[in-house]
Amino acid sequence: MERRFATFKYQPIINFFFHIPVALSPYMNTNITKNITITPFFLERSMTLFLAPTAWGKTSMLLDIFSGSGSNDISGILFISPLKAIAIELEKRLKEKFKHIYRIESRRHSKECLRHFKSNQCSFIIATAEVLSFENIDFIGEQEKKILIVFDEFHLIFYWGLSFRPILWEIFLGLACSEKPILGLSASMDARLLDEWKRDFTLGFEHLFLIDLGNRQLKKEPISLFEYQPSFVKSFRQDFIYKLLNNHDKTYLYFCAFRNEVEAWLRFCNFHRIPALGCRGGEVIDFMKQLAANSNIRVIFATQALSHGVNLPELSKIFISYHVENNDLRLQMIGRGGRHGEDFEVFMIKEPSSKITFSLTSLLTSSLTSLLTSSLTSSLRIHTKFRRIIGNFLRYLWIKLWIKIRSIICLTRYKR
Repeated sequence: MERRFATFKYQPIINFFFHIPVALSPYMNTNITKNITITPFFLERSMTLFLAPTAWGKTSMLLDIFSGSGSNDISGILFISPLKAIAIELEKRLKEKFKHIYRIESRRHSKECLRHFKSNQCSFIIATAEVLSFENIDFIGEQEKKILIVFDEFHLIFYWGLSFRPILWEIFLGLACSEKPILGLSASMDARLLDEWKRDFTLGFEHLFLIDLGNRQLKKEPISLFEYQPSFVKSFRQDFIYKLLNNHDKTYLYFCAFRNEVEAWLRFCNFHRIPALGCRGGEVIDFMKQLAANSNIRVIFATQALSHGVNLPELSKIFISYHVENNDLRLQMIGRGGRHGEDFEVFMIKEPSSKITFSLTSLLTSSLTSLLTSSLTSSLRIHTKFRRIIGNFLRYLWIKLWIKIRSIICLTRYKR
């Protein structure tokens, strides 16, 4: 078979004929969806993993595929979103331009929506994993027409599907057995996940393709990145409060580690009369309605619920109040900024230093403290009880001084 290599970073896993015309460099983070064609990869019993930077235009590419469905032999598209808010937003966007757009709202209406695949018209059906059943999967597999199955934010199938949302993994495995072409979309796939995908998924598909236009890349990088040591969370919050109180026209995004932290910050903003919104898991849809009704929001407090997919206004600063161990999740959080081309800054908690560094620091601190307190208290020749009190007070003052010195040294700023 003839093999043609495109001009962008492409990794074929199984030898197969392919041709993808590309006119622009993949490292130009622009919308090049009209210059790329990936429909030749949509074969039966095949899967294509499409990686592109955040806000690159992967959804717009689907619109191009759907609008040209008559010429590319695709009779329908089943779009599966890990988040209900993304599904609602996509439905609204599609209905403004196309007909035959349906969203499965519950399992009770799933059969009725999926029957549109039997019609002569090409249908675009949007769903989440929770509203699909194995009976629906059997129905899709029985269709003779060519139905493209799309999984948005494909990396979440590994992170969420193998932990607290097993339905994602189960629905994916079920649809993989339907012999329909599958397209996975993602902006960040860790090297470990890619190795697992290459190793395990070759057993279930005859054709496996990986198209990499910029894995784990941002549409626009932050102009500044501020990193704080984990021991200086208090300084991090103080800097945030100072910037927030002096902000009058920009919008900030503050990621919280816990749900109750979001509520606490909202009470703080309410007390200072600062327009603010909060979003926690399960509240994304209500948050989107509130955001549409309020255009002068100055700060948004959220958990990981807003780290994927949901469109936000222009953000000037992003604060991540805890260390995020997952590199893909941290990239998605930073990628919330710059989606409209605006400049933004990132403030985040740095990865904890090694245990050796902490042990040396504590050893140095204890040695200097002991030396200082012993020299001062022994010269005073006071009763043992009062000497212990004065020693503890001097030790407290020395620790406070040492923290101030470390805050000046450890607070780093990287300008890009």
